[in-house]
Amino acid sequence: MKLTIIGGAGVRTLGFVRKLIEQHALLPIRVLHIQDISQTRLATIGSMIAETARRGNAPFEVELTTDVAEAVRGAAFVYFAIREGGDAGRVIDERVPLCYGILGQETIGPGGFAMALRTIPVLLRYARIIEREAPDAWVVNFTNPASMITEALHRHSGIRAIGICDAPSSLKLDIARYLKAAPDDIAIRYFGLNHLGWIDAIRLDGRERLDDLIDRYEAFVAASPHMACFSPERIRALRLIPNEYLYYYYSPEEATRHILGGTRTRGQQIEALNRQLIDRLQEELGKGRMDAAFEAFAAVMKERQISYMQLESGQAASAAAPDGISAARPDSAAAGGSNERPDLSTGSGANNGWNRASGESNVEAGPGMEAAIYENEGYAGLALAVITAIHGDRPTELIVNVPNRGTLAGLEDDDIVEVACLVDRGGPRPLPLGPVPEPAMRLIRQVKHYERLTVQAAATGCYETALAALASHPLVPSDDLAERMLNDYIREHGDSLAYFTERGS
Repeated sequence: MKLTIIGGAGVRTLGFVRKLIEQHALLPIRVLHIQDISQTRLATIGSMIAETARRGNAPFEVELTTDVAEAVRGAAFVYFAIREGGDAGRVIDERVPLCYGILGQETIGPGGFAMALRTIPVLLRYARIIEREAPDAWVVNFTNPASMITEALHRHSGIRAIGICDAPSSLKLDIARYLKAAPDDIAIRYFGLNHLGWIDAIRLDGRERLDDLIDRYEAFVAASPHMACFSPERIRALRLIPNEYLYYYYSPEEATRHILGGTRTRGQQIEALNRQLIDRLQEELGKGRMDAAFEAFAAVMKERQISYMQLESGQAASAAAPDGISAARPDSAAAGGSNERPDLSTGSGANNGWNRASGESNVEAGPGMEAAIYENEGYAGLALAVITAIHGDRPTELIVNVPNRGTLAGLEDDDIVEVACLVDRGGPRPLPLGPVPEPAMRLIRQVKHYERLTVQAAATGCYETALAALASHPLVPSDDLAERMLNDYIREHGDSLAYFTERGS
């Protein structure tokens, strides 16, 4: 069996490969094909992947290529983890709205909009290649913005695609830690869209515990510091536990103020870290010091995790950078998977929209539980949980991004939602969810309307549709600002958005 990673020279692939080696008994991959458009990164990260496979006595071959058709030919599973435009593209995505005092974040608001417009046409081209070279393959999408990417693949291609994000799983593990419970003893009900989800019920030992956590939210934050972006007062008013990305919707002015108060955006932080990392890896590998390369890699990944959401939430100041954020328009010279949450996790086991956390990966699993273990290992574990459930026909309950099919009332059947599903050889099937709180549904409907328009714009190249999409986003205050930002993006991204023509040009 062949597994292909598109965009595989990113920094997160090493963790994926380690997990694949550990779980090979359940997922007998014979060929792991790594594709990336950057020959430099492919050679650098590829050599470390090959060494990881050698040290782990991997029972599969590792092949490297820049050619998508070669990579996917005959694959049973294809994993999308690309960043179209690279880190420089992310910097533009975030800086353009900040020039107008609007939130700049890579998946939320205008930043996510620009990322979708750059990325969807590329992945639709890849989808055509998969249709030809691997028509029976399952595609697991980790490329952001995951909801819109997965929706584009469903609406505008014939491939079988499932979107994944490890944020819901990580939130479940945070709750299990706080409750001092074995992860598989708690169950949560999670619903929403990617980066727009909530928990509205928690069960432990037959008791509802959501109110306990909300009423003692300060103690929960002490165990999960990144959740300090929400004040206890807000959580008690909501009576829900939101995905951390809801911070950008609930407190956009605060997040923007914190970002503008730093000396660089998160995208600039990551661009600098990745550039330094690749340079260091090339230096160490050029001297034959593989162990030193692995140590440098681990240090940078730790720094990324520690600094996650620190700037945006005001919990820490940004590190110094040579170029700060200006309130002026960006000048025309402004220049890998994108979720950055630490690899924390929980597992599976859902009924009627509930998802139950799994045990740690070294716990002996009973019959039928093997795939559930994977979700306890962050994004790599979740991806492998999906793949193993399908390949081995092991029914497993996982929170993934799939067509709605009536799960959330008021949305179209083909709208991509993030909910608990039963995954087996037939793919994912959403579990019945029932009514959800109306305040959450109002925001879901508004954001989904924006997502539908953005997908349509990316698939057709229609400027007017793109403008309508951006103007409809709840974080964009006016049509005038939407048009100015769209025109800036078209100019700044050059070839990536050349399929649009700026109005008036």
